[in-house]
Amino acid sequence: CQSQRWWLKSRNVARSTRHPARESCYRRISQALAHHLWLWQSGSVADRPHGGPAMGIEMNVSLLLSAMLAVVWTRGLAIGAEAKRAPALSSDQLPACAWMLLVRLGDFKQVLPALLAALASTSIAGLLARSVSLGIPWGHPDGGATTTTTWLGEGEGSAELGVARRWALLLALSIWRAEKLESLLQRVQRAYNYVRTVGLGPGLRSTLRDPIGHIWPALWGLTRRLALVAVSSFGCSPFVRQVFPAVVLDEFLWWAGAQVQNFCSKRGVNTPIVVDIIVFPMMDQLHFIPVLTNVFFLAMCGYPEFDAPWTEQVLLVVSALVWTGHNVHSLYSALVVDLPESARQLWAIYRAT
Repeated sequence: CQSQRWWLKSRNVARSTRHPARESCYRRISQALAHHLWLWQSGSVADRPHGGPAMGIEMNVSLLLSAMLAVVWTRGLAIGAEAKRAPALSSDQLPACAWMLLVRLGDFKQVLPALLAALASTSIAGLLARSVSLGIPWGHPDGGATTTTTWLGEGEGSAELGVARRWALLLALSIWRAEKLESLLQRVQRAYNYVRTVGLGPGLRSTLRDPIGHIWPALWGLTRRLALVAVSSFGCSPFVRQVFPAVVLDEFLWWAGAQVQNFCSKRGVNTPIVVDIIVFPMMDQLHFIPVLTNVFFLAMCGYPEFDAPWTEQVLLVVSALVWTGHNVHSLYSALVVDLPESARQLWAIYRAT
């Protein structure tokens, strides 16, 4: 294409002025830029490297949008509150109002990815089928090693993922990733505030006395959050095809359940205590199970077959396994620790009455 020829021509013209030791670096950069321009011009999902729906410049925009939203949401409502108290909208208040709009967008960060994923899908039925699927690889109808997805219309004879659907998918992924980056920034802030409160010297002495107790919580918290960002960025193609529907449905249903409980409490509707402490937590774990299994099979089968350098494959497999470990711990804590304790308390209340 014209863009590729322009990049290759500019590289050849400037070659004589470059230092020989930097030639390979410049070559890789120019080839990557030309490759990104080609990805931007191609609209087909099947024709792109790795079969991904979002690569090149589109992925760069998605990452920048996620970082911007994460910073805005972490900053909080300070500027937004000032814009809300303003009696009129003048030109100097427009940035504050835009900031407030982005902050308010964070109130729906569990809803918007699901709605945008529905817009990007070929059908709601296909999206729901992929969301509740366990992702077991030997369930492939052709006997392959990995599962297929039809929620984006991939496969032989499928139509191209159009511009509107492609950007809806990118926006859904950007908002979902922004929430994970926000959690990562908040964890970094908590670690920094702890060091600033206790002091660097006392903090180091406490770490030397109890390394596991002081280092492990922060290290694990940062690692598992970084794993989610790595999976949704470097390995976004298999992640979007196999795991993303289950993730957005799980978070949407969790948000919907919390809204129902808040609505009932505000309206003065007294729901049975067994519904609050047993039924709702059980429902949360039921729609969380597909997330756990899909992420696990993504690590075991999806990323080992991913067309990428082996170092990137190792990083993605480790990140998905870290995510799986956190999911297993969360499920274990809910089903083995929290729910039995809630049941014992409920039984004690029943016997007391």
